[in-house]
Amino acid sequence: MQLVRDRWYIILDADEVPRGRALGVTRLGVPLALWRDSQGVVRATSDVCPHRGASLSQGPVHGDDLACPFHGFRFRGDGACTAIPAQGTVPTGYGVHAYAAREAHGFVWLWWGDATAELPPIPWFDDLLAPRWRWRAGRLVDDWKIHWTRVVENQLDFIHLPYVHATSIGRFVLPETVVATESDGDRLRATVTNQPNTIIDFVAPNLWRNQLGKNGYGLAAFVPVDEGTTRTYIRYYQADVPWPVLSWLYGTVMGYANRWIFGQDRAVVTRQPQGPAYLGNGEKLIAADAPIIWFRRWLSDNGVGRP
Repeated sequence: MQLVRDRWYIILDADEVPRGRALGVTRLGVPLALWRDSQGVVRATSDVCPHRGASLSQGPVHGDDLACPFHGFRFRGDGACTAIPAQGTVPTGYGVHAYAAREAHGFVWLWWGDATAELPPIPWFDDLLAPRWRWRAGRLVDDWKIHWTRVVENQLDFIHLPYVHATSIGRFVLPETVVATESDGDRLRATVTNQPNTIIDFVAPNLWRNQLGKNGYGLAAFVPVDEGTTRTYIRYYQADVPWPVLSWLYGTVMGYANRWIFGQDRAVVTRQPQGPAYLGNGEKLIAADAPIIWFRRWLSDNGVGRP
């Protein structure tokens, strides 16, 4: 896959990585094995054993190591081979490719690029760190058969709301839309200047939120699985209901609402052309598409363009 390098990508909900066994997934077009070491730290390597190509994620976890289910080769989280039972010694060159992974804000993040000693901090919306924001109810996971850039662009698109969502959130949006954008590096903020509280914040490559009134945010991570599949993790953050049980109920209701709204998007977006969106692909964008234009330019400026 063409992906902007040297960035953190959200790839999983942290709850998906169990203790005591490995998880095999495809993310960013790569088969990955993920597990937790003896300290509970998430580790990520290629899911392909360098010996005979077996799926490492099918093997058991032994302390800090993941063992191949085929011949028992063991690998640490840094990719080093620590044991070859059949011969007792480990020659050089038998390691597996390892990826830098971090657990933060309830997600697992993977560094796509050169893993140097000093990696940049995990990007986030710092205001959501305040204890008043609650999110652990109302989560949604949805898989779409479309390139991940199309899913991102859908969530940067204000002008589809009165049409795709005419029976839901689009009822409150004016068809005539004046969009303003401001950006700083990988961060974009887009607003509809003629409609209050219509705001999107996006941290490229795949973290997004929109403002829902004064005390609510919808948050999403758009995860590239492979060239034709995107997994989206959606959460609802709210500061209106602090009590745990009512907060859970409130979040659950919002989760069902998000599923309905996101389903309306899926019906349209998955019928767009397959493959990545990029500058110069023949689509005739307009001024109100400013956030989409910014995203395509960000991709192009970082070396990702025409397939």
